[in-house]
Amino acid sequence: MVIIFALALLGSLWIAVHKTPSGELLSTRFLSISNAPDGEVLGIFEVVNSSHVRPIRFHTLEIEEYTALGWVPFYPTNEWAGLNSWNLAPGRHLMTIVWPPGLSTNSVWQLHLACAKEPYLPLAWANKLLHTELFKLREMPSTTCVVRQK
Repeated sequence: MVIIFALALLGSLWIAVHKTPSGELLSTRFLSISNAPDGEVLGIFEVVNSSHVRPIRFHTLEIEEYTALGWVPFYPTNEWAGLNSWNLAPGRHLMTIVWPPGLSTNSVWQLHLACAKEPYLPLAWANKLLHTELFKLREMPSTTCVVRQK
């Protein structure tokens, strides 16, 4: 009984010490554009999971283009996957995406991303063992990345 109590106390302390700092859990920064070998235009982004211990999931919510009218929704001309990850580990990552079809490479646009924290490891294991998402993702505030060419 004492061992179980001690393990629970140590686990609680570990979670408190490794808490995500205040602010955004996910940050993105546009770095540059490049070309794929087939000539397709690519956007290169730095994506940061600021959680110290937990992976996160994120996906593109929408794109907006800056025009004379201000920020307006932009709808790619073809199906476009956007910037997405199912299991982004803590730390910095470089990600390359296909440039949104129909969007000029010299336009100013912003990418809105939604993100969620994965459950803590023991809860994630329980989900995997039970083949269900009994312990749900924790939705976090969305983030925006503005894309400007210099």
